[in-house]
Amino acid sequence: MKETSFQRINNVCLIIIAAAVIMMVLIYTKIVMIPLVVSLFIFSMMIPVRKFLKQKTKMPHILASIVSFLAFLGFFALVIIFITNSLGDFLRGTDVYQAKLIDSTSYLLTKLTEKGFSVNQENIINAMANIPLLSMFSRIGTGLFSFVSTSILVIVFVLFLIAGKESKRTQNKLILEIENTISQYISIKLLISAATGLFAWIVLAYFNVELAFMFAFLTFLLNFIPSIGSIIATALPLPVLFLQFGFGVDFFTVLFLLTGIQFTVGQIIEPKVMGYDLDLHPVTLLCCLIFWGLVWGVVGMFLAVPITAVIKFVLDKLPTTKAAAELMAGRLPRK
Repeated sequence: MKETSFQRINNVCLIIIAAAVIMMVLIYTKIVMIPLVVSLFIFSMMIPVRKFLKQKTKMPHILASIVSFLAFLGFFALVIIFITNSLGDFLRGTDVYQAKLIDSTSYLLTKLTEKGFSVNQENIINAMANIPLLSMFSRIGTGLFSFVSTSILVIVFVLFLIAGKESKRTQNKLILEIENTISQYISIKLLISAATGLFAWIVLAYFNVELAFMFAFLTFLLNFIPSIGSIIATALPLPVLFLQFGFGVDFFTVLFLLTGIQFTVGQIIEPKVMGYDLDLHPVTLLCCLIFWGLVWGVVGMFLAVPITAVIKFVLDKLPTTKAAAELMAGRLPRK
């Protein structure tokens, strides 16, 4: 009995040490690992498209792979072009928006003064006038350039994956289940996220909101982050909405519509379309978001759910780690 207890303690200690080492390796190699993992998920999204082309058009494997890759590349190029153009238009109007910010702040301070609050209007207005809006939004352009440079490495990895010869399909049930589960999750999540981004773009474009396409694309990306992604996507356009409309009717109308889109898609449409869940407890999702966010930053938060789903799926299939999978699902393991 003592030997069994000692072995359990020893195994737990080894697992903790191994986890710490793996985390350090992931952090140290993130420059390469992030593009590699992203390329694997992009490649998995291309698999259903490639299968469709091979079945419906009888295309050879390599031709179907090239067509699906070119479709992805074309979509990526269009996104970069639209975001760059909208960002350029916005930067050219920073003086106008800064004037609106000063006017709105002055109006708000006047109202506070009328209500009896003691505020130093002159100092606050001067601080608003000295806010470097141009440099702040120029940083977005710098971040966009960094995003493009990383994406080039992702494209190279995807090309290498496509260039690989088609091999005989594995008969390992575990690998097949993991492949099918993750491919299905990513494909459905991609369509739902695209629909969310499209609806957000329609609302923002209808009200002529600056950077409408960029905010819609960010909504599409943030939809992959559970829970907090939709909150961030709704909050991101608020500064621009304030600069354009102040706290007027249009500001609150757009905010209401964007919130309604996120609620309808996330709470009503997505659960019905998915038809299943990844059997991960909300606390597990929160912990995995924090962990992968610490390890790989924002990209890690986007990849947190599918990576954790794969880990949970593998743990559930192995007898020695099935208890850990049950805990990840929020169930106490049975003895």
